[in-house]
Amino acid sequence: MRGAGISFGVYLALLLLPAAVRAAEVPKDVDAIVRYFDTIVFGAELSGTRGSTIVGKWGPKVSMRVRNLKSEEIKKVLVRHLGTVSRLTKVKFDVFGGAKHKGRQADIDLLFMNKPEQRAWTMSGPGLTPEFVDRTKRSAPCFFFSWKGKAGRIARAVIVVNVDQKPEAIDHCLLEELTQVMGLPNDSNALRPSLFSDKDRLRAYAPVDKILIRTLYDPRMKAGLSRDRANAVAREIIRELISGRN
Repeated sequence: MRGAGISFGVYLALLLLPAAVRAAEVPKDVDAIVRYFDTIVFGAELSGTRGSTIVGKWGPKVSMRVRNLKSEEIKKVLVRHLGTVSRLTKVKFDVFGGAKHKGRQADIDLLFMNKPEQRAWTMSGPGLTPEFVDRTKRSAPCFFFSWKGKAGRIARAVIVVNVDQKPEAIDHCLLEELTQVMGLPNDSNALRPSLFSDKDRLRAYAPVDKILIRTLYDPRMKAGLSRDRANAVAREIIRELISGRN
């Protein structure tokens, strides 16, 4: 972000336009989508980790510090994806970076690194062991860590994106990590195409992805809901989205 000429606020204002999930574009199997929601929100795909037992999501406003972003093209991709996420979740992002914000704390730290920087990078936090952090940063070009606060609200997150990838891979990585850090942390190949499938390298949301995001951030889906209760609420919301009533 050093010397960046981009105005995140202006770009986001242009991108935050009304969005709708059209019935003709979405899968019709409510049960399958509810199962998919359950896996993505509550599953535990990584060895040594536990799935969540309650809904985790952000509040209405989230601050994000962007570090070491030097490419104008990547900035445009980031703004586009943040606009999409904000439009679907109704979460407003306060994005900042640069020397003038030194010392300012953020809810999400988004770090862009090359391979040597990523290998040298260290991170500590509740539930993180040095071994787990080391394994993650060596095996994944992009990844995130997040922590819940009170009543299921996500309180803190860190996203790392490796810039030594091809532009299309960075595009996909950014969308995937920004989405997963919102409270949809897992992958699954049950429904495809999908951003949450490791067999697809999407750079825009598939219809089922939009359903999951809108379901999680529907006002009826309260942070802290138990898994069983969340799936019951999800069924109601998903049914409405498929029928076009939401």
